[in-house]
Amino acid sequence: MSKVAFRLGSSRQGIEFIQKAITTFSKDPKFLKQHVGCLIDLGISFYDDGETLNAIDQFQRCIELAKHLNDEEIQGQAMVHLGNCCVRLDDQQENRRAIVLYEEAKSLLSKKNATAELGFCLNRMGIAAERISSYEAAIEFYNESMNLYEGIGDQIGIAKNLNDLGYVDIRHDRIQQGSEKLERSLSIYIAAGHKNAQAKCLLRLGYAFYLKNMFHEAELKYDDSFQKCKATGYKTGQANALLELARLNLKISGKETLAMNFLQEAQEIFTKSGDVDGIFRCQEVSDSVRPAVIIDQVQLEPKLKNLQVEDGERLHNFEITTFRSGTNCSYCQKFIWGVSKQGMSCTHCQTPIHKKCLAAIQLSFLNVCRSTSTSTSTSNLNIQVEGDHKFVRSHFSSPTFCHHCQGFIWGLGKQGFQCETCQYSCHEKCLMLVKEECIADMSHRRRHLSLSGSVGTDLPEIYNMDDIARLMQVPGTGIPLKTRQKGLTIYQNCFLASECVDWMLTQNLPLKSRQDAVNLAQRLLDNRYIDHISTRRRQFKDDVELYTITNFYSSYVPIRDNIDAKWYVDGKDTFEAMTVAVENAKKYIFMSWWIFCPVIFTRRTVPRKEQDRLDNILKLKAEEGVKIYFLLWDETNMACSNHSKMNRKYLENIHPNILCIRHPQWVLTWSHHQKFMVVDGTIAFTGGIDYNFGRFDTWAHEITDVEGKYWWGIDYYVPQVQRPDQSIDPDREYASRDELPRMPWHDVQIQVDGACARDLANNFIQRWNHHRESSPKYSRYPILDYEDIVISTRGKASCQAIRSLGPWSGNPTIERSIYGAYMQAIQSAEHLVYFENQFFVSGTAGFGVENQVTCLLVEKIFSAIRQDRKFRVVVVFPQPETVIPDNIPVLKYEYATISRGPQSIIGRIKSEFPHVNVSDYVSFFQLRSHGKIHGKFFSDQIFVHSKIMIVDDRISIISSANLNDRSFLGDRDSEIGVCVWDDEAVEIKMDGKPYRANKFSHSLRKYLWNEHCGIQVENQDLMLDPISDSVYRDIWMKTAEENTRIYEEVFPGIASNDIKVYAQWKNPKEAQDHATAEEKLKGIRGHLQLHPLEFLENENSRGIKEMLASKDLYQ
Repeated sequence: MSKVAFRLGSSRQGIEFIQKAITTFSKDPKFLKQHVGCLIDLGISFYDDGETLNAIDQFQRCIELAKHLNDEEIQGQAMVHLGNCCVRLDDQQENRRAIVLYEEAKSLLSKKNATAELGFCLNRMGIAAERISSYEAAIEFYNESMNLYEGIGDQIGIAKNLNDLGYVDIRHDRIQQGSEKLERSLSIYIAAGHKNAQAKCLLRLGYAFYLKNMFHEAELKYDDSFQKCKATGYKTGQANALLELARLNLKISGKETLAMNFLQEAQEIFTKSGDVDGIFRCQEVSDSVRPAVIIDQVQLEPKLKNLQVEDGERLHNFEITTFRSGTNCSYCQKFIWGVSKQGMSCTHCQTPIHKKCLAAIQLSFLNVCRSTSTSTSTSNLNIQVEGDHKFVRSHFSSPTFCHHCQGFIWGLGKQGFQCETCQYSCHEKCLMLVKEECIADMSHRRRHLSLSGSVGTDLPEIYNMDDIARLMQVPGTGIPLKTRQKGLTIYQNCFLASECVDWMLTQNLPLKSRQDAVNLAQRLLDNRYIDHISTRRRQFKDDVELYTITNFYSSYVPIRDNIDAKWYVDGKDTFEAMTVAVENAKKYIFMSWWIFCPVIFTRRTVPRKEQDRLDNILKLKAEEGVKIYFLLWDETNMACSNHSKMNRKYLENIHPNILCIRHPQWVLTWSHHQKFMVVDGTIAFTGGIDYNFGRFDTWAHEITDVEGKYWWGIDYYVPQVQRPDQSIDPDREYASRDELPRMPWHDVQIQVDGACARDLANNFIQRWNHHRESSPKYSRYPILDYEDIVISTRGKASCQAIRSLGPWSGNPTIERSIYGAYMQAIQSAEHLVYFENQFFVSGTAGFGVENQVTCLLVEKIFSAIRQDRKFRVVVVFPQPETVIPDNIPVLKYEYATISRGPQSIIGRIKSEFPHVNVSDYVSFFQLRSHGKIHGKFFSDQIFVHSKIMIVDDRISIISSANLNDRSFLGDRDSEIGVCVWDDEAVEIKMDGKPYRANKFSHSLRKYLWNEHCGIQVENQDLMLDPISDSVYRDIWMKTAEENTRIYEEVFPGIASNDIKVYAQWKNPKEAQDHATAEEKLKGIRGHLQLHPLEFLENENSRGIKEMLASKDLYQ
């Protein structure tokens, strides 16, 4: 019976037979291979019937089983078919995904010498390449496929490739050559009796005649194609022929009615088969006759029943739109690429969406959640689903999007819900909410909140305690985080609104929170409260608690999986990795820097090698044909001089293949602060470091180099003496290395590949195209095309490119996803938040500072104190690069953020919990080094220039962004970075308990702590448990305290708590007593030092820059 079922399935006499065969074979493991074969047949059947999503499920199952069987040939075949499904979805990203699948399949099939399957795979690669407009690549794939088929004498394969090659020729105005190839293909198909293939060939030949305006001949071909499809029952072929007949007859005067009849027939066929692309091709043809012809909704039953999106009193009105920059679909979060008209947007609210996603929502969800109760919102578009979801609390093992609000459901705890049936995911707070995209009023919200049953006399009948509990967690209401988190507890303890108030008043909450409880109960009695939620969620500027806003973390790109992410600490390792990437460039190099020096030596050897100088490396690559593009900040000289004008001229004189744009062309307070490099779209670097003098450094952070072994000329950087007035003479000395120490430099950089590298490339391209319009002198520069390279990667990290970018700096709207990433990561923190940053200015400073990073940190600390659990916030940041009167405002805002005033971090903790040891929860540090010049001891701070945050050894953010409003708010400085989650777990201890950390974040944090505390490689595991007393107290804090004591003894007058005003401060570099210095300095371990939080606390002077500039300059 099994063999009979298998034969019936393989002959494809119906999906039911194949499913029966699968059921039969699944009962016996020895028939696993037959089971896999049936899955392929079932997937093909679904694909042929237009059920693409069902086909995808079958092919994915087949791939997993084939891997289990270790059958690479079947695995390759399934990947080819899965790629076909991606191509059918007709989206740029899906086509690129298809190419990746085809590449993998090609590799597998090549090993097995499966020539026919390999030929088919190459043909499909050509189709996918054609879809993303890579026509030369498509022709290459088609020819390679045809050569394989010719080698084995497969005439059908030859005909298939001739057909596709002919169509490419026709579309590129090589109509005669294309027609000849199509005729050859047709003759082979006729000889073989393949009527469906003949029909497709005839359709393309008809198109060739159509382009020649030979309408009669075209009509004959189209009609012949239709008849052949009708004879075989091939419905999609019939619809395609009818659609082309409609298009043709619209060109002929007097045949408009006939054309509309053809169009109606084609539309009916596409609708019945669920062919979304076909439906929209019909729409495009109808649009050419009369504007906005609406597809009859009745014809969309049953599968596309909800294509018209119900949204309260008004409907979305979607129209085909060309997006001029990379835009995310509001449903699937994937790019709607701006190459062609591949997207739609609502004319009312501008909600963007793929064409395919309008129907894909129904095709995927309506077939699953089939109960007959109340509707539930399924997406940002409020498309209704028939039946209730079966939600259960879920622990998400990786960052996941909420389908309702599009915000992250973080994967570090059970913080979300997921439908058991269709895997729809959402925040707990979103369960009862309905997204309002195109609504005239909020009446439908009240309908959705209505629950059955008596709820008591204190509330309107639309509310019960379930509503209260959930609404307590609604963001943007002005209710403090602590209060909102009581929502579920309220549900468990109360039944009426009055009891809710009474219960909250008995809790150990601040007076403000208890007052909010009373206000909440009053608002719950007023239906307008629902409207209030909607309004507050949109008021970004007016909402004090920014971290309560949903969808705050909205990057321009989604998370990318399987990325090979690497971190680099300090300039030596960073420059080496970046230089190797440049030396391996084949096509192009993108570089964007805040400051740049083209003549620095990227490697330090004795004797030095001129080929290691950056300009010489770039010249060599340019001579090899590599295109090199630079974006440099056109600086405002009042702030600083970065020599960008000099550098642009110098770079473009090296070779014609090097181009440089400076931007903006006007005086501006803000800067281009993005620091990143992309090579060939396959590898990228970003972080805090620029390719510039003074940045080269090592773990040791040496401050002297009398013999000039490592820091030559301009690179011996002493900012307190003089900032170099040029950047193209590498040997010019600006400070005497025999008298003064250099200032060491600490930085962190990240390297990514794959799709994440491509995302950084597209950020560069977006800015380049924007900036070239800023001045006529750049009009001769090329417009860059968005990167479509598809790279197959095997990394273990999930990465997301994040940035700050606004209208002045290159983005049509304000994006602040770096800020959002910080807030989301801190919100998820349970044990440790570790910062390294050049600045530390946030909302607890007052003075109108807008970013709320430290406000959220205080909330997290308060929560830990109340729960009596360990929670550490560790911050490493420097003094300003040069502490002069003009830079005192920076210190003013930093110290106001941290410790000065009742609103500061420390002020709020001491006020709320006066008996708590503040350093148990938050502490601040800086770095310092020392060395000897001709027998004399010198010291200077290590300038912390890294911009990183590591949360719980699981999440890392590495970027160019300083921790202040300039970098975070999006409409000020431009910034770029990467947020990293690592799928590779490591077992460590957290407060003495077993804990699963992520390798990337844990290894980076451990390396940094070892460096700062001077712990050598052999003892590196001492830093495994960062919050335990044995590490935090006995190693980290003790090292900082002892180092601080020694440095202040040996170098009295350095920045310390004893220096209250600027006039007292001498900032000595040289030891006071060289005779005793050597013995005392032997006690120094690493570079860690307590940050002097009382330094200059009585200083009230204002520098010239502060008086002239807006306070925003320093915030």
